Amino acid sequence: MTLLKRFRLMVLALLFMPAMAHAEAPVALITEWSGVDDPRFTAYSEILPGTTIELGAVGKMTFVQYRNCQEMTATGGTITILAEGFSMANSVVTGSKQGCPQLVRLTSSTAMTGGLVLRGTPHILQLPTHPIVAVAGAKASHYTSVAFVADGTPATEAKLTNGRATIPAGDKGLIAGGSYQLVLKGQGVPDFTLPAQVSNAETGSLAVLKID
Repeated sequence: MTLLKRFRLMVLALLFMPAMAHAEAPVALITEWSGVDDPRFTAYSEILPGTTIELGAVGKMTFVQYRNCQEMTATGGTITILAEGFSMANSVVTGSKQGCPQLVRLTSSTAMTGGLVLRGTPHILQLPTHPIVAVAGAKASHYTSVAFVADGTPATEAKLTNGRATIPAGDKGLIAGGSYQLVLKGQGVPDFTLPAQVSNAETGSLAVLKID
């Protein structure tokens, strides 16, 4: 192989490396985050494979891995998230099997029509009668509440607190088997409307709406 051919191959490899890295898919979702000094992440940030996080002495992180739907809580030390599983040093990790979160990506082009549900039935959120909805992403702070509308009539609304809205178990909740429109509301930003189907279960997997 000539020197010129080697040079051309090296240039092509360098050109494709950023695209390959950019296409790498997240493998986990942070659901709780406290006491950690790392500006890369907040609650409901996604994690790429091979990411190492320093939790320090008192930091705590709860995350769900997409492939096995295992919810893990790591306290202190260092943890590295892998495509399947994790490695740790001086960290205490506990976990349990959980339902996979339903992750919806929203942009300005999907306002009023909804986005793509990456986990769960495509384009329709599967919700329990007392759902938990989280809002993440660059524009999450602009949104203040989540409303549920049936046949054009508002059924209930929950405020977003720290990016999370919950219909408590003691409240009336949504009607099992019913169809709703989930409406994400804010100030000075467009509403997002997503179709939702309600199961017979009182609780279920977390619904995460990610707005970038």
